[in-house]
Amino acid sequence: MLLHTSYVVPEEDRLVVRACKINGCDCSTEACPNAARKLECPKHCKRGCQNQNFRRNICVDLFVAAAPNTEMAG
Repeated sequence: MLLHTSYVVPEEDRLVVRACKINGCDCSTEACPNAARKLECPKHCKRGCQNQNFRRNICVDLFVAAAPNTEMAG
């Protein structure tokens, strides 16, 4: 099956995320190259990896609060 050229990503633009190979790293700090680049570690990263929250569907609890009325502020 051939894809339209708009669907094909050039090789130089493809994002490659590699597993962290640092001993003792749990991928939760900037010491992990993936966490430092704000990228999630791949599925085959080491056991105990803490940088796979999106894959595990772990989200931060958020709430929406009303902003103070600033129309009268002068």
